[in-house]
Amino acid sequence: MNKYLSLAAVALLAACTPGVDGEQAIADMAARSNWATDSLGSYAIVARLEQAAAESEDDSLWARYQLAAGDLEAQIPSRALFAIRHYMRVVDSLPDRFGPRALFAVATTFDVALGDQIRAAQAYELFVQRYPQHPWAGRVDTMLQLTRTNADSLLLQQIQAKSNE
Repeated sequence: MNKYLSLAAVALLAACTPGVDGEQAIADMAARSNWATDSLGSYAIVARLEQAAAESEDDSLWARYQLAAGDLEAQIPSRALFAIRHYMRVVDSLPDRFGPRALFAVATTFDVALGDQIRAAQAYELFVQRYPQHPWAGRVDTMLQLTRTNADSLLLQQIQAKSNE
């Protein structure tokens, strides 16, 4: 009897504990377009998304909140590496369900937000290796080839600049 009473107390406490509304955090994120000028607001939303992910028992909601936090942080130049951290959590935890989308986000964040074509090429290549039958595989392979070409020309430019010094 005492066991059931304590279980009921725990359930009541959990029901009374205010949770974070991850969907509202996503709506708040979508309501703004320029996060570079409002980085403090973005930190609060990322924190809400992280808490919503931690509270989520459903793996698809957890992934949704992790991906949304990554998408928001990728929009802020100084936070792009944190975006990759969110994406890689999803790649590592749910590689078959949400891994392709998360790995693609890693590659494009390296490519576009950070301008790191070498790491972007590595992420695109990993995508093609892990998900060769995915509908995006052809496009990702094309992006891999373009990124490699850009990375090679960038490397050649850096070598040329060093030899001119």
